Amino acid sequence: MLDNVMVGRLGTDSINAVCIVNQLYFVYVLCLWGSLCGAGIFTAQYFGQKNTDGVRNTFRTKIWLAFLVSVVSIAVLVFKGDYFILKFIHDGGDSGNSLETLRLAKKYLSVMMWGIVPTALSMSYSNTLRDIGLTSLPMKAGLAAVCVNIVFNWLLIFGNLGFPCMGVSGAAVATVLSRLVELSIVLVWTHTHKKECEFIKGAFSSLKVPFKLWTQIVKKGAPLCLNETLWASGLAFLQQSYSVRGLSVVAAMNINSTIWNLFSVILFAIGES
Repeated sequence: MLDNVMVGRLGTDSINAVCIVNQLYFVYVLCLWGSLCGAGIFTAQYFGQKNTDGVRNTFRTKIWLAFLVSVVSIAVLVFKGDYFILKFIHDGGDSGNSLETLRLAKKYLSVMMWGIVPTALSMSYSNTLRDIGLTSLPMKAGLAAVCVNIVFNWLLIFGNLGFPCMGVSGAAVATVLSRLVELSIVLVWTHTHKKECEFIKGAFSSLKVPFKLWTQIVKKGAPLCLNETLWASGLAFLQQSYSVRGLSVVAAMNINSTIWNLFSVILFAIGES
């Protein structure tokens, strides 16, 4: 929402570029979230049983799942990113330049891809902390990330205080920096509070996960992952269908979906807790 609101001041082409890339990124995030929630079911159960080894193994599983989803997503965006972007760009209406929108979207995407791995790791750690009842730390890390995003958006999008004026690329850099800050907070806190986070002791001494646990997580998690991926993909297809009406419609739909997603996240959080 921050990127969309602040980039909106640059014009229709800029907000369209950010909108299109974020729609693709949204599919990745929900696919990752669904994958981690499947393993999170077992994390909560093992924590309730005071089975630290079980929690540790589910954390390792989340790292593997995050790695696999991230690799597939990066590959798709690198080799098919232009193809998917072009599906959202159609001339029509009285505003927007298709070539300029494509150029800006490619610039934004090239930077945003650097945030995929930090996002995956941050979500893996945060998801595990929430599953064992430590909900405030991920919230504080998220708040810090929002503050970093606001500040660097202001500095890098518009070139304030002597910083370069980077436009949509500045918004992407600010977002990646915010993800790195969020990851740093949850990672450092987890590794320096081993009394509260016993699962992290020896978590990376081996990345082996019992085969039986893998099969259980895949069996329980596959429907969750598929559900979230299909839902996000459905929204992307809907947005793409509207885009044939012209770039001005893409901008209008982006404003609407941003507000809707904000309230959807609140409902997701209530349901998860």
